[in-house]
Parts: sequence; structure tokens; C-alpha cells
Amino acid sequence: MFLFLIFMFNLHYLIKPIMTKSIDRNAIKASNLTLVTAGLTLIQFLLVGHFTLLMIFGIIFSIAIICVLAYLARQGYEPFKWVYLVLYIFELRSAITVVSLVFKTSLIGGFVLILHYVLQAIVLIFLFKVKKKTLIEPIEASEIPENI
Repeated sequence: MFLFLIFMFNLHYLIKPIMTKSIDRNAIKASNLTLVTAGLTLIQFLLVGHFTLLMIFGIIFSIAIICVLAYLARQGYEPFKWVYLVLYIFELRSAITVVSLVFKTSLIGGFVLILHYVLQAIVLIFLFKVKKKTLIEPIEASEIPENI
């Protein structure tokens, strides 16, 4: 866990030279929804009822990956949306099987999982709607009122 925190702290400096940034309100919304999906992942894990050490490690790893994705979305890195799309496609490949298994064990867990998939689709929509402008644009000298 300590290594993960160090990685998160240095992540910005590791990928800064190779990725372009475009921070937009939609990127921030996508980041917030990604964190909500991390919470839904934890809720779904708690609904399972029986825990093994491997399951606990897997859920911690999954939530860590989701938090890294939320961080990258909030920072507005352009190639990130394509990585998220590929991960979502791989996740959807097994969605039908996973949803049917979860519905057999827990009805609420099944609905949480479907909500998880829907929120991730909304995140992708927000990411691909991101404009190429930054939130804070430089102000031209002619735009500054003189009576300030």
C-alpha cells in the first residue's frame, strides 16, 4: 500500500512529458463518477458476504486502479480516454456472465453491478465530450478592465 501511495504521488511527474493535458469540466465530472464507481466496487464487495485473502487483495487492487484512472481523468491526459475505453471493452466482454452470477447470489449486488457499468459508460461519454481547452485560459491584456 505504501508503494501505491508513492506511485500516486509521483505519477504526475512520470507521465507529464509524454501526455498532453486538456482539463475541462467534463473531465472533472468523469473523475468524480469514476470515484463513485470505486465506491460501488467496495459496496458490491461488501455485499458478497464471504471474504478470502485473495478477494481482499483483488478488491484493493481494483479500487487502486480505479483511483489511478480517476486521477488521470481529473488531470485531463488525452490518451487516457482511449485506455479507459479499452479497459471498458474488456470488462464488457465478461459482463453478461458476471451479472448473471451476481444476480444469483444477491439481487442488490446485481443492480449495483449494472449501475457500475452504466456509470462507466457515462464516464466514457464525458471523456469523449471533453473540449481541447483548459479551464483557466490566459487573459489578454486588452480584456482586463482599466478601473481595477
